[in-house]
Amino acid sequence: MTRIRMLGAAVLAGALAACSGGGGVTTASLLGTPAKPQLDEPTERALNSATISARASKCGYNFNPAKLRESFLAAEAAGGATPEQMTKLGQSYDFTHATVSKQISNPEEYCSEQRTREVSAALTKQLAGDFRAPKKPPLPSSAGWWDTTSPQKPIDREEIFNPRSAR
Repeated sequence: MTRIRMLGAAVLAGALAACSGGGGVTTASLLGTPAKPQLDEPTERALNSATISARASKCGYNFNPAKLRESFLAAEAAGGATPEQMTKLGQSYDFTHATVSKQISNPEEYCSEQRTREVSAALTKQLAGDFRAPKKPPLPSSAGWWDTTSPQKPIDREEIFNPRSAR
């Protein structure tokens, strides 16, 4: 009986560690419950805007990156950001812009036709004053450990004990 309790405690501890350790495993993904709604945080908007600005600069778009930064910060100030938040947003924006610019070492390779279309659409939104960060795709409805809606494939004993790659 004590072995069963120890095993149960170990499984519970592992599940709780997976829940609290970050890394993409959440209670929503374990239990299949709906996740919290995504918030449009000021920091996410700063990172998104700086990334778009850096990508557009590297792909040769003719715009003023400093003016776009000032427009972003003005929009955040109009939205009620405190002076402390404004300082952090400016720092986040500058750091992200510099980091993304450094990562794009070869613009000819980076700026493919599809990517320039994406950058163009995002830059157009930014220049129009729409600084909202894009929404992340939702988790699939069958993301829980105990989800039984997905079809189960039977175990192929032959493949396990005699894999095709070893034949």
